[in-house]
Amino acid sequence: MNKIAVMVAGLFMAGAANAQMYVDVHAGQVTADLPSVNGWTVDKKDTAYAINLGYKINNMISVEGGYIPSIEGSYSSNTAVSGSGGGYTLTDAVFKGAVETDGYTLGVAMDLPVNDVIDVSGRAGMFMWDAKETVTLTSGTLVYNGTTYAAGSSISGKSDGSDPYWGLGVGYKVNKNVRAGVNFTRYTVDDVDADAWTASLRYSF
Repeated sequence: MNKIAVMVAGLFMAGAANAQMYVDVHAGQVTADLPSVNGWTVDKKDTAYAINLGYKINNMISVEGGYIPSIEGSYSSNTAVSGSGGGYTLTDAVFKGAVETDGYTLGVAMDLPVNDVIDVSGRAGMFMWDAKETVTLTSGTLVYNGTTYAAGSSISGKSDGSDPYWGLGVGYKVNKNVRAGVNFTRYTVDDVDADAWTASLRYSF
């Protein structure tokens, strides 16, 4: 995080005189690389949104920070489950759970012109995320951190961290202020990859 902050500060200082500010809005779908488990229903997909605020240092290089609103994945057991894993001990348990993640990005973007109106782009940086997991027990028992939970109980936990992201895209210059694009971005959250396909619209001031 400190190295990225120093790099961003250096780029701002080097190109402040020519910097151009822009807002970049993304919308699409994200798919998390969650494991498939026999007897479970796992929803790996959700709608993806992101908004970025950036400075275009020159015709190719930008620095940008962004916010990603809540993205949710869910899972449920279709049959009673017994066993241990992930800090949980289950006995004849039927349950459902959800994980919500949001966070901020800080990174560098590069646009490479193909011609006067089309460019290809790349992005990379760090994703500072917060996650909340909630598990609701329908039947059976669940033991977590030494506490036994009965049917009808809900258990919640939070975590946070920083992981890299990277992305590629193609853009079309509508006019001197507006750029439309199609993008692929891979985010990592605690060793789980989430791939987002989005359409974007950028307005440069």
